[in-house]
Amino acid sequence: VITVTNEVNSPVTLGDNSLTSADADQVAVQQDNCSGATLDPSESRSVTVVFQPTSPGSKTATLQHTGTPPFTVTLTGNGVGGGPPPGGNVYYVSPNGDDSNPGTLDRPWATPGYGSRRLQPGDTLIILGGRYVLSRYPDDIIAPPSGRPDAWVTIKGEEGNRPVLVGRDNLLTAIDLSGRSYVRIENLEITSDDQASGQARYFRDGIEIIGSPASHIVLKDLYIHHLDEFGVNIQDIDDLQILGCRIEYCGFGAVGGPVGEAGGWRSVLIRGCSLSYSGHYYQGVPDNPNNPYERPDGFGIEPSDGPIEIADCVVEHNKGDGLDSKARNTYIHNCIVANNSCDGVKLWGGGSRVENTLIYGRGDGNPTVIPWSPIVISSETPDATFEIVNVTVDDALGENYLMHVQYDYPDTPVRVILRNSILCGRGNNSPIFIGRASSFTAEHNLFYLPNSAFVLTHGDTTYTSANISLLGSGNIYGDPLFVSPAWGTEGDYHLQPNSPAIDAGMSGLGIPAFDLEGIPRSLGNAPDIGAYEYRSTPISDLEITKEDSPDPVIRGGRLIYTLTVVNRGPDPVEYADVRDDLPDGVVFANATASSGTAGYDRQSHSISWHIPRLEAGQQAALTITVEVPQNLDPNLDVLLNTAVVTPATTSLDPNDQNNTISEETTIRSAPNIVVSPSTLDFGSVFIGEAKELSLVVSNDGLNDLNIGRISITGTNASEFRIARDDCSDRTIPPGESRQVRVEFHPESPGAKEAVLRIPSDDPETPLLEVELRGKGLLFGDVSGDGNITAYDASKILRYVVRRENLTEEQLAAADVSGNGEVSPYDAARILQFVVGLIESLKPGEGAPSMNPAPRVVFIPSLKARLGERVLIPVLVDNPSGVISGEMTGRFDREALRFIGARSGFELESKVEGDTLKLAFAGYKPRRSRELVHLEFEVVDDSTDHAVLKLEKVRLNEGMKVKLSDGMVELIPIRTELLQNYPNPFNAETWIPFKLAEGAEVEIRIYDSMGRLVRELELGMREAGSYTTRGRAACWDGRNGLGEEVSSGVYIYQLRAGRRTFVRKMVILK
Repeated sequence: VITVTNEVNSPVTLGDNSLTSADADQVAVQQDNCSGATLDPSESRSVTVVFQPTSPGSKTATLQHTGTPPFTVTLTGNGVGGGPPPGGNVYYVSPNGDDSNPGTLDRPWATPGYGSRRLQPGDTLIILGGRYVLSRYPDDIIAPPSGRPDAWVTIKGEEGNRPVLVGRDNLLTAIDLSGRSYVRIENLEITSDDQASGQARYFRDGIEIIGSPASHIVLKDLYIHHLDEFGVNIQDIDDLQILGCRIEYCGFGAVGGPVGEAGGWRSVLIRGCSLSYSGHYYQGVPDNPNNPYERPDGFGIEPSDGPIEIADCVVEHNKGDGLDSKARNTYIHNCIVANNSCDGVKLWGGGSRVENTLIYGRGDGNPTVIPWSPIVISSETPDATFEIVNVTVDDALGENYLMHVQYDYPDTPVRVILRNSILCGRGNNSPIFIGRASSFTAEHNLFYLPNSAFVLTHGDTTYTSANISLLGSGNIYGDPLFVSPAWGTEGDYHLQPNSPAIDAGMSGLGIPAFDLEGIPRSLGNAPDIGAYEYRSTPISDLEITKEDSPDPVIRGGRLIYTLTVVNRGPDPVEYADVRDDLPDGVVFANATASSGTAGYDRQSHSISWHIPRLEAGQQAALTITVEVPQNLDPNLDVLLNTAVVTPATTSLDPNDQNNTISEETTIRSAPNIVVSPSTLDFGSVFIGEAKELSLVVSNDGLNDLNIGRISITGTNASEFRIARDDCSDRTIPPGESRQVRVEFHPESPGAKEAVLRIPSDDPETPLLEVELRGKGLLFGDVSGDGNITAYDASKILRYVVRRENLTEEQLAAADVSGNGEVSPYDAARILQFVVGLIESLKPGEGAPSMNPAPRVVFIPSLKARLGERVLIPVLVDNPSGVISGEMTGRFDREALRFIGARSGFELESKVEGDTLKLAFAGYKPRRSRELVHLEFEVVDDSTDHAVLKLEKVRLNEGMKVKLSDGMVELIPIRTELLQNYPNPFNAETWIPFKLAEGAEVEIRIYDSMGRLVRELELGMREAGSYTTRGRAACWDGRNGLGEEVSSGVYIYQLRAGRRTFVRKMVILK
């Protein structure tokens, strides 16, 4: 609604209005009270513009006025698509789901909060029917991301099975849209958990937008009730639609919010909602006296930019105000505001208008005198404009103003226009107050205040029933003669036949073309005063709808039309007649009516249906069956059927737009069944396990595909099973698919085959067969011969040491522990099974402890001579529980040659260069600490010793192991004195030697003259090589007195027992 006000001191004549710009075709002027009108000073007129988007996304148009002066108004809006845009995904939540699932229909998520956080722009989340408990903050709160103008995020309940979100444990809100944009919420019920008690039942808001502004939000078909605080709690919003919602029994109010920080509420539409019973529930208690909020409103918001439109709403039985809007440009129309405890409608912001609205029942039947009024206008903004047009007000309580304007701001001027309205104050002392500084235009209104001393006071002027005509043109006084006024209960405020309001209103600019119920104005000589237009002739609004089935229809098949006639009007219709013109070429079969009689006229090829009587809201149905011949014109691909309903001549149907209905039915050829894949190959599956595969059945034809009962046959049919069947006895529309999941659970080893049989009404393939095949595997059967033997264990050991390769299938069979790798422990388990120590090789049964005590595996040090063979044990400090192992070690291949390995376990070994790999397994632990014996031959004794290094050792599959290396000390075959090193030397040198047997060892050093320089007494030494710096003798180049000797040649002598050896060395200083 665009309001045009003359703010100059002389009349202004307006020009014409037109719509321009790219999206002008998506905007229409519904009612123009401005074009060609002359506005007196301070007078206002309005233009009602309707936004009718034809596609999603942002739209912009311009209202251009060509008068003097010209002006333009920019019109913006956003088209909301009917579903997710291309590329958007559809996800599901179910009470039986799991949040680890992918969120598909067959594997849905479990919690709406989790599902909402997984969405991306364009996605839709469908919450399947059921009960969802919300208690965890913030996990259980629905908090989706923002969408985009072309990709809204949608969260909605399952169609026909609305889910219930029950909150408890004082959860803040069910849905948090703070800071979000382009989000649509539909078809949900939000309430407190009635299965909880005490404080566990506390649940605060239904939907919340607090702190961060939101924009482009749609709330549709929601049922929000029995909450502690607000049903909808919003601080800042731009572009909000609340459509068809029922918001009741909320402790703080149905719709409201705190003071905005970013313009408050802007571009808001609330249509077709019930905003009622606020304050009648709090924290689990009906009418709780401890509710801290004294005046819970049906709708109550703080100062905002607007515009706000509230249409077709019922606002009743609230413990606070009905509608309390502090927003500018608030437009309330076609609403019923009834039986609220405090103010009925309260307006604070200029540019606001109330139209076609019924307000009654202040105090809700409680006779206690209260300081509230049916209509309140209170603005701090000078020259703000307010309009009240075709409004009916009735008040029985009295003892306060029926309407007051600027009572709190009497010196702040506002402009108020009151037209075609009924103001009835049946209680005591309930006149109308208009602030002294305000301008007040009142035309064609009906006043009735029989128990008040006067009707209206405006500054120093008082109007009574006797002089009310002086207030303005057409104002009258008298009993409006409502059909059944009420207080605290539902009333009927239609006019009786002799009401003075009939034909007493004004027409023209600014007067709505229809009344509160959609009845046209006027039905008489002039519009009636008040919200309802009196009708002497019964009003019937007959609506006819039609459905066709099937659509598309196959040639040679039958087509069924179902016609439904509903009386949408307020009065009964004496009778109605329907004519249905059948499509050319079809053959009439039969017609069945739920009410009245129907017949076929061959000449006109039409059906005539006579309906005897339809009460208001009643409906009747007619089913027509026709046959579509096989030889119907091949160029015809659509059948057109048209039906028209006509009411009785004694009724008036002001809306003929819904009296005619046409239905097009597409003609299609036969369906075509297609499956993918053509064969289900399950591969290898272990006996005792199962594997599922999906088969997609599609209809690639042009007509519905009807599937019969699917079955499995064949030699191994018992080892296949239909795990999920979305096809049997169902219809697949053209272009759609259904799924069958088949399970393979082999009962014995070997290849298996069966056939999946799919019958359908596809004439080309009435029975489609899908081959099923798979192979049964036996855990532990590594060889694949169908048996489990020690041979299978040996193949594992050979694989571990790399003496044999295994296929993927063999590896799967070998991993009997189920840890994803093949080890000697798997071989040990097989041996245990073979000897009967365990009954099953199923992974997980008899598995080793995950935290066994750590073990130490080590090799002792031994001595050996050149040419000898030595047997070296690999030991474990604690052999308890050890039944398998694998080892990787390195040895000095220059000094040692590997001969072989032996063990009390089954053993396999392999040598690659200087690397030795071992794997062993047994069916039970050994008592001996010796795991393996390694046999080597000494082939070189040029070094002191040969190291045996353990690089990797695994025992079973879960033991922690510490390693300790060993060595073979090499015993020389003869005693030798070796050359010192370094030589020549300066500070010190080492004198290496070998002992073939143990002896007392002494080294003497002489100068070139044969004089003794130093004696090194080494004492008793065992047989062995003393060649390294850690074992050889060391001389520091000093004499027996500790003095450094001079450069020159020296003689060093080894005395070992009775044997003596001599060599020379050189000192260079």
